[in-house]
Amino acid sequence: MSGKGIYFYATRTDMEAVMNEIESTASFLYTEKGQFSSPQREFDSALSLPGFGTLQHGHYALEPAYIVVPKEQSVEVRSVTQNDGYIRYAIDQLHNPHSILFQPSGVYRSNAIIMGSVTTASDDPASLKFYKLCSKTISGTFQKANTSYVGAEATAFAKQGCRLTNDINRPDSYDLKI
Repeated sequence: MSGKGIYFYATRTDMEAVMNEIESTASFLYTEKGQFSSPQREFDSALSLPGFGTLQHGHYALEPAYIVVPKEQSVEVRSVTQNDGYIRYAIDQLHNPHSILFQPSGVYRSNAIIMGSVTTASDDPASLKFYKLCSKTISGTFQKANTSYVGAEATAFAKQGCRLTNDINRPDSYDLKI
């Protein structure tokens, strides 16, 4: 397995344009990544993800990320028995090599836009094809800034003083400047 990723800063409006273009090519299923006490709900569009474009934690690593697969495929969910006997349900790319991982960017408390990403750790041809589609769409729609991409509305917000960051608690000297 090798890793690939494209990182971006975007508002809901910015992401709607990108996701509408990507989702016009095929149908996809989105399932939240992680370990859960019950199987997770699937969504048929990024636009229907809970809180899409509005983030709750202000830290890239704490925001929800989604395993995305073509609609005709299913997401592999592993049952993991815990030491206390309870079962947790794990959803990750390890058992879904045909997937990508989508982590939406979004506004946090109206003063910051937290980074989002599309990544894959898989060499599976389906995963790489989907990753390339997402990467091409993002890079063709958003403005390149350093090693990231920034949507038009996010750019306007940044010019008005909104932070572009992956962690609201880090000093603003680490923020992306445009």
